[in-house]
Amino acid sequence: MTVNAVLDVAEAGRPEPLANGVTTGRSSVEVMMLLKIQRVVEYIHANLGERIALADLARAARLSRSRLCYLFKTEMGVAPIQYLKRCRIEKARDLLETTSLSVKEIRARVGSSDRSHFTRGFKETFGVTPFEYRRKDRPNPKR
Repeated sequence: MTVNAVLDVAEAGRPEPLANGVTTGRSSVEVMMLLKIQRVVEYIHANLGERIALADLARAARLSRSRLCYLFKTEMGVAPIQYLKRCRIEKARDLLETTSLSVKEIRARVGSSDRSHFTRGFKETFGVTPFEYRRKDRPNPKR
C-alpha cells in the first residue's frame, strides 16, 4: 500500500494496520502524522532539483505550514527547509564525488540557484568549499 493510500484511509477515519500487521505502539493519528512526514521526505527527494517552497511541502502533506513545521521538527529534529538544504548539500557532495560536472551544473541539479548560499552551506557542512572538496577528494572524477 502506498503512503498516499494509507493517508487517504487514515484521513477517512478507518484504522489501517501497517505491513504484516506490525504495530508501532502509536495511535492512528500519530501514524497518520508520521506518514505525512514520510510523504514530505519523499516529495523532497523526488523534486530535489526543483524550486521547493514550504507551501509546496505543506500541500504535499495536506497540512498547514505551521503544523508541518511543528510535526516535522518534532519527528525529524530539524525544520523541513533545513532538511531540504541538507539533502541538497549531500546530493551535491555525491555528485562532486561521482561526476565531473561543474559546481555550477551540480548547483542547478540540486535546485540551488544562489551560489553564495550554496557555497556557504556546503562549507558549514563539510568544512571546505565545493571546489576544495572536489580537489582533495580524487584526481579523476567520472562523468
